[in-house]
Amino acid sequence: MNSKKFLKINNLNVEFSKEKTLINFIFRQSKKIVKAVDDVDLEIDEGEIIGLVGESGSGKSSLIKALVGVNKIKNGRIFYQDQEINYKKRGIKNFLSKQFQMVFQDPYSSLNPSMTVLNTLKEVLKFHHTNMNNNQIYNKALNLLDLVGLSQDLINRKPRSLSGGQRQRVGIARALAVDPKLLLLDEPVTALDVSIQAQILNLLKELNHKLNLTMLLVAHELSIIDFMCSKVAVMYLGKIIEFGYKDEIFNNPKHPYTIGLINSMPKLNPEKRNRNAALMGDIPSAFQIPKGCRFNTRCAMTKDKCFKLEPEKKYINESHYTFCHFSDEL
Repeated sequence: MNSKKFLKINNLNVEFSKEKTLINFIFRQSKKIVKAVDDVDLEIDEGEIIGLVGESGSGKSSLIKALVGVNKIKNGRIFYQDQEINYKKRGIKNFLSKQFQMVFQDPYSSLNPSMTVLNTLKEVLKFHHTNMNNNQIYNKALNLLDLVGLSQDLINRKPRSLSGGQRQRVGIARALAVDPKLLLLDEPVTALDVSIQAQILNLLKELNHKLNLTMLLVAHELSIIDFMCSKVAVMYLGKIIEFGYKDEIFNNPKHPYTIGLINSMPKLNPEKRNRNAALMGDIPSAFQIPKGCRFNTRCAMTKDKCFKLEPEKKYINESHYTFCHFSDEL
């Protein structure tokens, strides 16, 4: 068995600072720091689809944007095929764009409204496949349309004359034009009609099987994670607070936050609906992460220890871990 990891993230931290205003200056307030990604560890095997789930503000999108170099990494290490990525190296973004590609939430805003489908694909192909002539590029563009289930009749259309589902297929085709090894999917169906969402998710699963394409999928709907993913990372205020195989997470959750998320989607696991109640209140500001356990302001199980000590990683088994002082009681 090959022990080589496709992608390995160690102790990753991403921070943003809130710029000082005149009021900050007058009252001598220090610049506020947001820990968008806080000491995250994650390992991904080739060909896997791993889900990142959590409420808005959990750090999911910040994490995947750090992988492609959009968000600056404060510290931590990322290994791709056992080689550490040096994000400060000149030309690294060009290298990353050939390996990792993103598919965005809003297909319309991610496409150039003045460019046809053909020119959208040609632009990427010319940049990344400099050895191709114009005829090869044209044929490759047609093949990409076939791959994502789009008619070649659409090749001269612009985004405004396409449906939402068609636009997202173009966005996926554009990402595939690079021949990437990893797709980073940032809420790829949230902006689409419910009737179209299943079609795009089925397409992504087909591409995963056909191309052995590794995917990291950001979603807040657990039903999407259930359908798409083999493993799940649950994020809360920048930290992965539970990780494991999908069946382990859904059938035996070991963090109150995970249980709350599952309770919000009862059809996933109806027999566990009332287990330690649902989520209370809203997610706190990332400017003021609670001391101790970061979930203590919303947890129905909170005890004194939760306000004093941050939980350590606790393994339920070799593939399932959580950060909860009292996971044994769940």
